[in-house]
Amino acid sequence: MQMRKFWFSDKDKNLFSREFESFNEAENYAEENGFQYYCPSIYRCRKLAQKRMEEYGDTKYTVFTVPHLYCGDCKYNGRNCKRVDHDGVKFHKSPFQSYHGGEHHIPCRDFEPRFPHYAMYRDLWQGFNDCWPVYVDAWLGCREPKELTFHLGDDFDTDYAVPFNLFFYGGMIQDGVLMATEKRTTVRDRVDLGVQLYKIKRTPIGGVVIKTGECLPVKEPT
Repeated sequence: MQMRKFWFSDKDKNLFSREFESFNEAENYAEENGFQYYCPSIYRCRKLAQKRMEEYGDTKYTVFTVPHLYCGDCKYNGRNCKRVDHDGVKFHKSPFQSYHGGEHHIPCRDFEPRFPHYAMYRDLWQGFNDCWPVYVDAWLGCREPKELTFHLGDDFDTDYAVPFNLFFYGGMIQDGVLMATEKRTTVRDRVDLGVQLYKIKRTPIGGVVIKTGECLPVKEPT
């Protein structure tokens, strides 16, 4: 079973984490050792986060106070985005919603907050390097994703999977090529009880030319 990270504090209110397989194991550990067990989700209300900051004297973000930052909270969001132009390359969207321009997308390494949007957290902001590890623990299940998907133009039926590191650190677009590793197309499958079903066709690629949509062959390892 997959291990998960849980959070505790000792009698001096020092925050620390341990990994367990279940909530029951974490709660038993806290009870046996006299520690306080925390569920970060209950602090994600701004009022509770503010209360914790005041009670514990936090000077850096913790899993309890780090805001759920999105691309929409970045000062570069929109046409000034450091990753996509929202024209040739667009963020992934659900088939059941209109294009949101990345408002609710995971931020990249070039993220800079649009203060005073998070004015209550201003004193804790010490740069993205300090914020990101805690953000991963609080909002991404303690693990960075392996990949993210994008669309070309208005073709929202086709996704292109890009390694997360290329998005996060930069380099996902090189010489007009989106450095995708897989093309995923939604195609019709069978009809079951009068309902049209669909499936995802997956094709390994070595990138896709943004202007033409031409998929490049996978490069053989040397």
